[in-house]
Amino acid sequence: MMKSYPNILLALCVLTFLFQACSGRSVETITVDRPATTPAPPDRLDDVEGASSGNIIRIGEINKISSFDPLFALNAASQRTIQMIYEGLVVLNAQEQIIPAGARQWQVSDDSLQYTFRLNRNVYFHDDQSFGSGIGRRVRASDYKQAFERMTSRDVPPNAARLFMDRIRGFEAYFYEQRDVYDPEERTLDEINGVRAVNDSTLTFTLIEPDADFLHKLASPFAVVYPGEALRYRSRGIKDEPVGSGPFAFGASFGDTLHVLQKNLDYYRTANGDTLPLADRVEILNISDETEIFRQIVLGRLNAVMDMGPEMIRTLIDSGNELQSSYRDQFDLEVINHREPFVVRYNPDNRFGIGSGHAAALANWLSFDSLKSNSGNPSLELAYRAEGQANDTYLQDLRMIFPRNQNNRLLLAFSSDASAQLLSAGIIDLYDQEFNAALMDRRVFSRNVILAMEKEVRYTPGAMPILPQEILRFNKDRYFLTDKRIQGIRLNSYSWWLDLKHAVVTESL
Repeated sequence: MMKSYPNILLALCVLTFLFQACSGRSVETITVDRPATTPAPPDRLDDVEGASSGNIIRIGEINKISSFDPLFALNAASQRTIQMIYEGLVVLNAQEQIIPAGARQWQVSDDSLQYTFRLNRNVYFHDDQSFGSGIGRRVRASDYKQAFERMTSRDVPPNAARLFMDRIRGFEAYFYEQRDVYDPEERTLDEINGVRAVNDSTLTFTLIEPDADFLHKLASPFAVVYPGEALRYRSRGIKDEPVGSGPFAFGASFGDTLHVLQKNLDYYRTANGDTLPLADRVEILNISDETEIFRQIVLGRLNAVMDMGPEMIRTLIDSGNELQSSYRDQFDLEVINHREPFVVRYNPDNRFGIGSGHAAALANWLSFDSLKSNSGNPSLELAYRAEGQANDTYLQDLRMIFPRNQNNRLLLAFSSDASAQLLSAGIIDLYDQEFNAALMDRRVFSRNVILAMEKEVRYTPGAMPILPQEILRFNKDRYFLTDKRIQGIRLNSYSWWLDLKHAVVTESL
Protein backbone atom coordinates (compact mmCIF):
# COMPACT_ATOMS: atom_id res chain seq x y z
CA MET A 1 0.00 0.00 0.00
CA MET A 2 1.30 3.45 -0.87
CA LYS A 3 0.34 6.16 1.59
CA SER A 4 2.58 9.10 0.82
CA TYR A 5 3.95 10.88 -2.21
CA PRO A 6 7.53 11.06 -0.91
CA ASN A 7 7.76 7.26 -1.23
CA ILE A 8 6.70 7.48 -4.86
CA LEU A 9 9.10 10.32 -5.52
CA LEU A 10 12.00 8.40 -4.00
CA ALA A 11 11.25 5.34 -6.09
CA LEU A 12 10.91 7.38 -9.27
CA CYS A 13 14.18 9.17 -8.59
CA VAL A 14 15.90 5.81 -8.26
CA LEU A 15 14.23 4.66 -11.47
CA THR A 16 15.32 7.77 -13.34
CA PHE A 17 18.91 7.07 -12.38
CA LEU A 18 18.66 3.40 -13.32
CA PHE A 19 17.20 4.02 -16.73
CA GLN A 20 19.51 6.90 -17.56
CA ALA A 21 22.40 4.58 -16.75
CA CYS A 22 21.00 1.95 -19.11
CA SER A 23 20.03 4.29 -21.93
CA GLY A 24 23.16 3.61 -23.97
CA ARG A 25 22.20 0.03 -24.79
CA SER A 26 22.62 -0.70 -28.50
CA VAL A 27 19.77 -2.01 -30.62
CA GLU A 28 22.21 -4.37 -32.35
CA THR A 29 22.69 -7.67 -30.55
CA ILE A 30 24.51 -10.89 -31.36
CA THR A 31 23.58 -14.41 -30.28
CA VAL A 32 24.03 -17.86 -31.69
CA ASP A 33 20.69 -17.85 -33.52
CA ARG A 34 20.01 -14.13 -33.93
CA PRO A 35 21.22 -12.23 -36.98
CA ALA A 36 24.41 -10.33 -36.28
CA THR A 37 22.81 -7.02 -37.19
CA THR A 38 19.26 -6.10 -36.28
CA PRO A 39 18.13 -3.01 -38.23
CA ALA A 40 17.07 -0.11 -36.04
CA PRO A 41 13.26 0.21 -36.09
CA PRO A 42 11.58 3.44 -37.18
CA ASP A 43 11.06 6.01 -34.43
CA ARG A 44 7.30 6.51 -34.56
CA LEU A 45 7.31 9.07 -31.74
CA ASP A 46 8.08 11.69 -34.38
CA ASP A 47 4.69 10.95 -35.93
CA VAL A 48 2.79 11.96 -32.79
CA GLU A 49 2.32 15.69 -32.50
CA GLY A 50 3.24 16.99 -29.05
CA ALA A 51 4.65 13.69 -27.78
CA SER A 52 7.37 14.08 -25.16
CA SER A 53 10.81 12.74 -26.02
CA GLY A 54 10.80 10.22 -23.20
CA ASN A 55 7.29 8.82 -23.02
CA ILE A 56 6.56 7.34 -19.60
CA ILE A 57 3.11 5.90 -18.91
CA ARG A 58 2.06 5.61 -15.26
CA ILE A 59 -0.82 3.25 -14.51
CA GLY A 60 -2.57 2.90 -11.16
CA GLU A 61 -3.81 -0.55 -10.10
CA ILE A 62 -5.91 -1.14 -6.97
CA ASN A 63 -5.42 -4.91 -7.18
CA LYS A 64 -2.03 -6.32 -6.28
CA ILE A 65 0.06 -7.80 -9.08
CA SER A 66 0.39 -11.18 -7.48
CA SER A 67 2.94 -12.77 -9.81
CA PHE A 68 4.74 -12.28 -13.12
CA ASP A 69 4.49 -16.02 -13.76
CA PRO A 70 1.56 -16.45 -16.20
CA LEU A 71 0.30 -19.58 -14.44
CA PHE A 72 0.16 -17.80 -11.06
CA ALA A 73 -1.35 -14.55 -12.38
CA LEU A 74 -5.00 -15.06 -11.44
CA ASN A 75 -6.41 -11.54 -11.12
CA ALA A 76 -7.00 -9.00 -13.90
CA ALA A 77 -4.23 -6.64 -12.75
CA SER A 78 -1.63 -9.41 -12.93
CA GLN A 79 -2.91 -10.66 -16.27
CA ARG A 80 -2.87 -7.17 -17.80
CA THR A 81 0.81 -6.98 -16.93
CA ILE A 82 1.40 -10.50 -18.27
CA GLN A 83 -0.07 -9.42 -21.63
CA MET A 84 2.49 -6.62 -21.91
CA ILE A 85 5.52 -8.80 -21.09
CA TYR A 86 4.59 -12.05 -22.84
CA GLU A 87 2.84 -13.17 -26.01
CA GLY A 88 1.46 -16.44 -27.27
CA LEU A 89 0.92 -17.84 -30.72
CA VAL A 90 -1.98 -15.46 -31.32
CA VAL A 91 -3.42 -12.41 -29.58
CA LEU A 92 -6.65 -10.44 -29.54
CA ASN A 93 -6.91 -6.95 -30.94
CA ALA A 94 -9.14 -4.13 -29.71
CA GLN A 95 -12.02 -5.50 -31.83
CA GLU A 96 -11.55 -8.91 -30.14
CA GLN A 97 -10.39 -10.53 -33.37
CA ILE A 98 -7.65 -13.17 -33.40
CA ILE A 99 -4.45 -11.89 -35.04
CA PRO A 100 -0.97 -13.43 -35.44
CA ALA A 101 1.72 -12.97 -32.79
CA GLY A 102 4.28 -15.72 -32.15
CA ALA A 103 2.76 -17.57 -35.11
CA ARG A 104 2.85 -15.88 -38.50
CA GLN A 105 0.18 -18.20 -39.93
CA TRP A 106 -1.79 -21.35 -39.16
CA GLN A 107 -3.87 -23.97 -40.90
CA VAL A 108 -6.82 -25.98 -39.60
CA SER A 109 -7.52 -29.46 -40.94
CA ASP A 110 -10.77 -30.23 -42.75
CA ASP A 111 -12.15 -32.03 -39.69
CA SER A 112 -11.15 -29.08 -37.43
CA LEU A 113 -9.11 -31.39 -35.21
CA GLN A 114 -5.56 -30.36 -36.11
CA TYR A 115 -4.07 -26.87 -35.92
CA THR A 116 -0.65 -26.31 -37.50
CA PHE A 117 1.19 -23.11 -36.57
CA ARG A 118 4.17 -21.69 -38.43
CA LEU A 119 6.20 -19.56 -36.06
CA ASN A 120 7.37 -16.05 -36.75
CA ARG A 121 11.16 -16.39 -36.97
CA ASN A 122 11.74 -12.79 -35.83
CA VAL A 123 10.46 -13.35 -32.28
CA TYR A 124 13.09 -13.37 -29.53
CA PHE A 125 12.96 -13.65 -25.77
CA HIS A 126 13.95 -10.59 -23.79
CA ASP A 127 17.60 -10.32 -22.77
CA ASP A 128 18.22 -12.06 -19.44
CA GLN A 129 21.08 -13.53 -17.44
CA SER A 130 19.46 -16.97 -17.64
CA PHE A 131 20.82 -17.17 -21.19
CA GLY A 132 24.53 -17.88 -21.29
CA SER A 133 25.28 -14.73 -23.28
CA GLY A 134 22.72 -12.63 -21.43
CA ILE A 135 21.02 -12.00 -24.78
CA GLY A 136 17.60 -13.44 -25.55
CA ARG A 137 17.41 -16.28 -28.03
CA ARG A 138 14.85 -17.02 -30.73
CA VAL A 139 11.53 -18.53 -29.61
CA ARG A 140 11.11 -22.16 -30.71
CA ALA A 141 8.16 -24.51 -31.03
CA SER A 142 9.55 -26.58 -28.15
CA ASP A 143 9.12 -23.55 -25.85
CA TYR A 144 5.38 -23.62 -26.46
CA LYS A 145 5.26 -27.38 -25.91
CA GLN A 146 7.09 -26.95 -22.60
CA ALA A 147 4.66 -24.20 -21.52
CA PHE A 148 1.64 -26.44 -22.14
CA GLU A 149 3.18 -29.37 -20.30
CA ARG A 150 4.00 -27.11 -17.35
CA MET A 151 0.27 -26.29 -17.02
CA THR A 152 -0.21 -29.85 -15.73
CA SER A 153 2.35 -29.63 -12.92
CA ARG A 154 1.09 -30.03 -9.36
CA ASP A 155 3.29 -27.02 -8.52
CA VAL A 156 1.06 -24.56 -10.42
CA PRO A 157 -2.64 -23.64 -10.14
CA PRO A 158 -4.96 -25.64 -12.42
CA ASN A 159 -6.67 -22.62 -14.03
CA ALA A 160 -4.69 -22.77 -17.26
CA ALA A 161 -5.12 -26.55 -17.57
CA ARG A 162 -8.89 -26.21 -17.25
CA LEU A 163 -9.00 -24.24 -20.50
CA PHE A 164 -7.46 -27.11 -22.45
CA MET A 165 -8.22 -30.19 -20.33
CA ASP A 166 -11.05 -31.65 -22.40
CA ARG A 167 -9.92 -30.31 -25.76
CA ILE A 168 -6.30 -31.25 -26.53
CA ARG A 169 -5.68 -34.95 -27.08
CA GLY A 170 -3.74 -36.53 -24.23
CA PHE A 171 -3.88 -33.41 -22.05
CA GLU A 172 -6.25 -34.80 -19.41
CA ALA A 173 -4.35 -38.09 -19.00
CA TYR A 174 -1.03 -36.28 -18.70
CA PHE A 175 -2.55 -33.77 -16.23
CA TYR A 176 -3.87 -36.45 -13.87
CA GLU A 177 -0.71 -38.52 -14.03
CA GLN A 178 1.39 -35.46 -13.12
CA ARG A 179 -0.98 -34.57 -10.28
CA ASP A 180 -1.87 -37.99 -8.89
CA VAL A 181 1.18 -40.21 -9.48
CA TYR A 182 3.63 -38.81 -6.95
CA ASP A 183 6.56 -41.05 -7.77
CA PRO A 184 8.01 -39.87 -11.12
CA GLU A 185 9.38 -43.36 -11.77
CA GLU A 186 5.83 -44.70 -11.78
CA ARG A 187 4.64 -42.34 -14.50
CA THR A 188 4.23 -43.77 -17.98
CA LEU A 189 3.45 -40.67 -20.08
CA ASP A 190 6.36 -38.66 -21.46
CA GLU A 191 4.37 -35.88 -23.08
CA ILE A 192 0.99 -34.51 -24.08
CA ASN A 193 0.65 -36.34 -27.37
CA GLY A 194 -1.69 -33.70 -28.78
CA VAL A 195 1.01 -31.00 -28.61
CA ARG A 196 3.92 -31.61 -30.98
CA ALA A 197 6.95 -29.52 -31.90
CA VAL A 198 7.55 -30.76 -35.45
CA ASN A 199 10.67 -28.62 -35.75
CA ASP A 200 11.87 -25.29 -34.35
CA SER A 201 9.32 -23.30 -36.35
CA THR A 202 6.30 -25.65 -36.60
CA LEU A 203 3.89 -26.56 -33.79
CA THR A 204 0.77 -28.71 -34.03
CA PHE A 205 -2.21 -29.26 -31.73
CA THR A 206 -4.52 -32.25 -32.13
CA LEU A 207 -7.95 -31.90 -30.52
CA ILE A 208 -10.35 -34.52 -29.22
CA GLU A 209 -13.29 -32.75 -30.85
CA PRO A 210 -13.76 -29.46 -32.71
CA ASP A 211 -13.59 -26.37 -30.53
CA ALA A 212 -14.76 -23.08 -32.06
CA ASP A 213 -13.11 -21.19 -29.17
CA PHE A 214 -9.70 -22.86 -29.37
CA LEU A 215 -7.90 -19.84 -30.85
CA HIS A 216 -9.42 -17.56 -28.20
CA LYS A 217 -8.05 -19.88 -25.52
CA LEU A 218 -4.63 -19.67 -27.15
CA ALA A 219 -4.92 -15.86 -26.97
CA SER A 220 -5.47 -15.95 -23.19
CA PRO A 221 -2.76 -14.86 -20.72
CA PHE A 222 -2.39 -18.51 -19.68
CA ALA A 223 -1.06 -19.64 -23.10
CA VAL A 224 1.91 -17.30 -23.48
CA VAL A 225 5.47 -18.51 -24.04
CA TYR A 226 8.55 -18.23 -21.80
CA PRO A 227 11.97 -19.91 -21.82
CA GLY A 228 12.84 -22.94 -19.72
CA GLU A 229 16.21 -21.36 -18.94
CA ALA A 230 14.51 -18.60 -16.92
CA LEU A 231 12.42 -21.11 -14.96
CA ARG A 232 15.56 -22.96 -13.88
CA TYR A 233 17.91 -20.00 -13.41
CA ARG A 234 16.27 -18.48 -10.29
CA SER A 235 14.81 -20.24 -7.28
CA ARG A 236 11.45 -18.50 -7.85
CA GLY A 237 11.57 -18.96 -11.61
CA ILE A 238 9.75 -16.12 -13.38
CA LYS A 239 7.49 -15.05 -10.52
CA ASP A 240 9.60 -12.00 -9.70
CA GLU A 241 11.73 -11.50 -12.83
CA PRO A 242 9.75 -12.44 -15.93
CA VAL A 243 11.22 -13.23 -19.33
CA GLY A 244 8.85 -13.10 -22.27
CA SER A 245 8.76 -11.96 -25.89
CA GLY A 246 6.14 -9.22 -25.68
CA PRO A 247 6.29 -5.49 -26.44
CA PHE A 248 7.62 -4.58 -22.99
CA ALA A 249 10.43 -6.19 -21.00
CA PHE A 250 10.69 -6.30 -17.22
CA GLY A 251 12.83 -3.53 -15.76
CA ALA A 252 12.55 -3.49 -11.97
CA SER A 253 10.21 -3.91 -9.01
CA PHE A 254 10.19 -1.94 -5.79
CA GLY A 255 8.50 -4.30 -3.35
CA ASP A 256 4.90 -4.90 -4.37
CA THR A 257 4.26 -1.17 -4.90
CA LEU A 258 6.00 -0.16 -8.12
CA HIS A 259 6.78 -2.25 -11.20
CA VAL A 260 8.64 -0.89 -14.21
CA LEU A 261 8.58 -2.20 -17.78
CA GLN A 262 10.84 -1.03 -20.60
CA LYS A 263 10.21 -0.86 -24.34
CA ASN A 264 11.40 -4.10 -25.96
CA LEU A 265 13.84 -2.83 -28.59
CA ASP A 266 13.76 -6.20 -30.39
CA TYR A 267 9.98 -6.34 -30.64
CA TYR A 268 9.20 -6.95 -34.29
CA ARG A 269 5.68 -8.19 -34.76
CA THR A 270 4.78 -6.73 -38.14
CA ALA A 271 1.15 -7.92 -38.30
CA ASN A 272 -1.25 -5.02 -38.78
CA GLY A 273 1.60 -2.55 -39.05
CA ASP A 274 2.90 -3.00 -35.50
CA THR A 275 6.52 -2.08 -34.83
CA LEU A 276 7.97 -0.82 -31.57
CA PRO A 277 5.79 0.45 -28.72
CA LEU A 278 5.58 4.24 -28.65
CA ALA A 279 6.10 4.40 -24.87
CA ASP A 280 9.66 4.13 -23.58
CA ARG A 281 8.61 2.96 -20.16
CA VAL A 282 5.52 1.80 -18.27
CA GLU A 283 5.32 2.24 -14.52
CA ILE A 284 2.60 0.32 -12.68
CA LEU A 285 1.80 1.55 -9.19
CA ASN A 286 -0.13 -0.77 -6.88
CA ILE A 287 -2.12 1.46 -4.53
CA SER A 288 -4.79 -0.43 -2.61
CA ASP A 289 -6.09 2.68 -0.83
CA GLU A 290 -8.83 4.25 -2.98
CA THR A 291 -8.41 7.71 -1.53
CA GLU A 292 -4.70 7.64 -2.29
CA ILE A 293 -5.02 6.39 -5.86
CA PHE A 294 -7.60 9.11 -6.54
CA ARG A 295 -5.29 11.74 -5.04
CA GLN A 296 -2.42 10.59 -7.23
CA ILE A 297 -4.35 10.97 -10.50
CA VAL A 298 -5.86 14.31 -9.41
CA LEU A 299 -2.33 15.59 -8.71
CA GLY A 300 -1.19 14.42 -12.16
CA ARG A 301 1.13 11.68 -10.89
CA LEU A 302 -0.81 8.93 -12.71
CA ASN A 303 -1.99 8.83 -16.30
CA ALA A 304 -4.68 6.20 -15.79
CA VAL A 305 -6.52 4.14 -13.18
CA MET A 306 -7.52 0.71 -14.41
CA ASP A 307 -10.32 -0.24 -12.00
CA MET A 308 -12.24 2.29 -9.93
CA GLY A 309 -13.58 1.35 -6.50
CA PRO A 310 -16.89 2.51 -4.96
CA GLU A 311 -15.55 5.72 -3.42
CA MET A 312 -14.12 6.90 -6.74
CA ILE A 313 -17.33 5.88 -8.49
CA ARG A 314 -19.43 7.89 -6.02
CA THR A 315 -17.15 10.88 -6.52
CA LEU A 316 -16.74 10.77 -10.30
CA ILE A 317 -19.78 9.02 -11.80
CA ASP A 318 -23.23 10.60 -11.99
CA SER A 319 -26.62 8.89 -11.92
CA GLY A 320 -26.51 8.57 -15.71
CA ASN A 321 -23.34 6.46 -15.44
CA GLU A 322 -21.20 9.24 -16.93
CA LEU A 323 -18.32 11.35 -15.69
CA GLN A 324 -19.40 14.22 -13.46
CA SER A 325 -19.32 17.50 -15.40
CA SER A 326 -16.89 19.08 -12.90
CA TYR A 327 -14.20 16.53 -13.85
CA ARG A 328 -14.58 16.50 -17.63
CA ASP A 329 -11.88 19.10 -18.24
CA GLN A 330 -9.32 16.99 -16.36
CA PHE A 331 -10.23 13.37 -17.15
CA ASP A 332 -11.63 11.08 -19.78
CA LEU A 333 -13.77 8.10 -18.83
CA GLU A 334 -14.34 4.87 -20.73
CA VAL A 335 -17.20 2.69 -19.53
CA ILE A 336 -16.84 -0.97 -20.54
CA ASN A 337 -20.13 -2.85 -20.45
CA HIS A 338 -20.17 -5.74 -18.03
CA ARG A 339 -19.18 -9.06 -19.55
CA GLU A 340 -17.55 -10.71 -16.54
CA PRO A 341 -19.92 -11.46 -13.64
CA PHE A 342 -19.41 -11.56 -9.89
CA VAL A 343 -20.93 -14.78 -8.59
CA VAL A 344 -21.82 -16.09 -5.14
CA ARG A 345 -21.79 -19.86 -4.71
CA TYR A 346 -22.54 -21.93 -1.65
CA ASN A 347 -20.32 -24.69 -0.33
CA PRO A 348 -22.28 -27.98 -0.25
CA ASP A 349 -19.46 -29.57 1.79
CA ASN A 350 -19.99 -27.22 4.74
CA ARG A 351 -20.04 -28.70 8.25
CA PHE A 352 -23.37 -27.11 9.20
CA GLY A 353 -25.59 -29.13 6.86
CA ILE A 354 -26.54 -26.05 4.84
CA GLY A 355 -28.15 -27.38 1.66
CA SER A 356 -29.43 -25.89 -1.57
CA GLY A 357 -32.76 -24.91 0.02
CA HIS A 358 -31.04 -22.92 2.75
CA ALA A 359 -28.73 -21.34 0.14
CA ALA A 360 -31.68 -20.32 -2.05
CA ALA A 361 -33.37 -18.80 1.00
CA LEU A 362 -30.22 -16.76 1.69
CA ALA A 363 -30.17 -15.59 -1.91
CA ASN A 364 -33.79 -14.51 -1.84
CA TRP A 365 -33.57 -12.86 1.59
CA LEU A 366 -30.88 -10.49 0.33
CA SER A 367 -32.23 -7.08 -0.69
CA PHE A 368 -30.67 -6.08 -3.99
CA ASP A 369 -32.00 -2.53 -3.68
CA SER A 370 -30.17 -2.12 -0.36
CA LEU A 371 -27.00 -3.61 -1.81
CA LYS A 372 -27.09 -1.32 -4.84
CA SER A 373 -27.69 1.71 -2.63
CA ASN A 374 -24.75 0.78 -0.39
CA SER A 375 -22.43 0.11 -3.34
CA GLY A 376 -22.95 3.52 -4.91
CA ASN A 377 -22.51 1.93 -8.35
CA PRO A 378 -25.25 2.98 -10.81
CA SER A 379 -24.41 0.09 -13.15
CA LEU A 380 -24.80 -2.72 -10.58
CA GLU A 381 -27.49 -5.20 -11.59
CA LEU A 382 -28.76 -8.51 -10.29
CA ALA A 383 -28.29 -10.95 -13.17
CA TYR A 384 -29.30 -14.23 -11.51
CA ARG A 385 -30.90 -15.40 -8.27
CA ALA A 386 -31.41 -19.06 -7.40
CA GLU A 387 -34.98 -20.24 -7.64
CA GLY A 388 -36.68 -20.41 -4.28
CA GLN A 389 -38.09 -18.18 -1.57
CA ALA A 390 -36.90 -16.59 1.63
CA ASN A 391 -38.60 -19.57 3.29
CA ASP A 392 -39.34 -19.01 7.00
CA THR A 393 -38.38 -22.60 7.88
CA TYR A 394 -34.99 -22.34 6.21
CA LEU A 395 -34.38 -18.88 7.66
CA GLN A 396 -35.28 -20.08 11.16
CA ASP A 397 -32.76 -22.91 10.76
CA LEU A 398 -30.13 -20.37 9.80
CA ARG A 399 -30.97 -18.14 12.77
CA MET A 400 -30.51 -21.12 15.07
CA ILE A 401 -27.21 -22.19 13.47
CA PHE A 402 -25.81 -18.65 13.26
CA PRO A 403 -27.40 -16.80 16.20
CA ARG A 404 -26.28 -13.26 16.91
CA ASN A 405 -23.26 -12.92 19.22
CA GLN A 406 -22.41 -16.64 19.12
CA ASN A 407 -19.36 -18.55 17.87
CA ASN A 408 -20.79 -19.98 14.66
CA ARG A 409 -20.47 -17.50 11.82
CA LEU A 410 -22.06 -17.43 8.41
CA LEU A 411 -18.80 -16.96 6.53
CA LEU A 412 -18.59 -15.42 3.08
CA ALA A 413 -15.17 -15.77 1.45
CA PHE A 414 -13.98 -13.57 -1.42
CA SER A 415 -11.35 -14.05 -4.09
CA SER A 416 -8.28 -11.83 -4.32
CA ASP A 417 -9.94 -9.04 -6.29
CA ALA A 418 -10.65 -5.61 -4.82
CA SER A 419 -14.05 -5.32 -6.53
CA ALA A 420 -15.11 -8.76 -5.28
CA GLN A 421 -13.97 -7.86 -1.78
CA LEU A 422 -15.94 -4.61 -1.73
CA LEU A 423 -19.10 -6.22 -3.10
CA SER A 424 -18.70 -9.07 -0.61
CA ALA A 425 -18.40 -6.55 2.23
CA GLY A 426 -21.72 -5.00 1.18
CA ILE A 427 -23.41 -8.40 1.11
CA ILE A 428 -22.09 -9.51 4.48
CA ASP A 429 -23.15 -6.21 6.09
CA LEU A 430 -26.72 -7.00 5.07
CA TYR A 431 -26.56 -10.62 6.25
CA ASP A 432 -25.08 -9.51 9.56
CA GLN A 433 -28.29 -7.66 10.33
CA GLU A 434 -30.09 -11.01 10.58
CA PHE A 435 -27.40 -13.60 11.32
CA ASN A 436 -23.95 -13.76 12.91
CA ALA A 437 -22.14 -13.17 9.62
CA ALA A 438 -18.52 -12.40 8.77
CA LEU A 439 -16.23 -11.88 5.78
CA MET A 440 -12.96 -13.68 5.11
CA ASP A 441 -10.19 -13.46 2.54
CA ARG A 442 -10.30 -16.74 0.64
CA ARG A 443 -6.80 -18.16 1.07
CA VAL A 444 -7.88 -21.66 2.11
CA PHE A 445 -11.41 -22.88 1.46
CA SER A 446 -12.58 -24.72 4.62
CA ARG A 447 -15.81 -26.44 5.65
CA ASN A 448 -16.62 -23.40 7.80
CA VAL A 449 -17.22 -21.33 4.66
CA ILE A 450 -20.85 -21.19 3.58
CA LEU A 451 -20.67 -18.74 0.68
CA ALA A 452 -17.91 -17.64 -1.70
CA MET A 453 -17.77 -14.60 -3.97
CA GLU A 454 -15.63 -14.71 -7.09
CA LYS A 455 -15.11 -12.53 -10.11
CA GLU A 456 -15.34 -14.88 -13.07
CA VAL A 457 -12.78 -13.86 -15.69
CA ARG A 458 -13.79 -14.48 -19.31
CA TYR A 459 -11.35 -15.97 -21.83
CA THR A 460 -13.70 -16.94 -24.66
CA PRO A 461 -16.56 -15.17 -26.48
CA GLY A 462 -20.18 -15.37 -25.44
CA ALA A 463 -22.11 -15.41 -22.19
CA MET A 464 -20.74 -17.25 -19.20
CA PRO A 465 -22.87 -20.21 -18.02
CA ILE A 466 -24.41 -20.45 -14.57
CA LEU A 467 -21.92 -22.32 -12.38
CA PRO A 468 -22.54 -25.29 -10.04
CA GLN A 469 -23.91 -24.17 -6.64
CA GLU A 470 -24.29 -20.60 -7.90
CA ILE A 471 -27.01 -18.72 -6.01
CA LEU A 472 -26.36 -15.09 -6.99
CA ARG A 473 -24.84 -13.30 -9.95
CA PHE A 474 -24.11 -9.59 -10.27
CA ASN A 475 -22.98 -7.53 -13.22
CA LYS A 476 -21.42 -4.10 -13.14
CA ASP A 477 -19.57 -1.93 -15.62
CA ARG A 478 -15.81 -1.34 -15.58
CA TYR A 479 -14.65 2.25 -15.37
CA PHE A 480 -11.34 3.23 -16.95
CA LEU A 481 -10.15 6.72 -16.03
CA THR A 482 -7.38 8.62 -17.86
CA ASP A 483 -6.05 12.14 -17.66
CA LYS A 484 -6.16 14.41 -20.70
CA ARG A 485 -2.44 14.08 -21.47
CA ILE A 486 -2.45 10.46 -22.62
CA GLN A 487 -3.80 9.01 -25.84
CA GLY A 488 -3.74 5.66 -27.62
CA ILE A 489 -4.58 3.24 -24.78
CA ARG A 490 -6.71 0.43 -26.16
CA LEU A 491 -9.14 -1.78 -24.23
CA ASN A 492 -11.77 -4.35 -25.07
CA SER A 493 -14.40 -6.19 -23.04
CA TYR A 494 -11.92 -8.71 -21.59
CA SER A 495 -10.74 -7.31 -18.24
CA TRP A 496 -7.23 -8.76 -18.68
CA TRP A 497 -6.67 -7.22 -22.12
CA LEU A 498 -4.71 -3.97 -22.33
CA ASP A 499 -2.75 -2.58 -25.29
CA LEU A 500 -0.22 0.17 -24.52
CA LYS A 501 1.82 -0.20 -27.71
CA HIS A 502 0.24 2.87 -29.26
CA ALA A 503 -0.07 4.94 -26.10
CA VAL A 504 1.77 8.26 -25.72
CA VAL A 505 1.82 11.05 -23.19
CA THR A 506 1.59 14.37 -24.99
CA GLU A 507 2.74 16.40 -22.00
CA SER A 508 5.42 15.48 -19.50
CA LEU A 509 4.33 14.69 -15.95
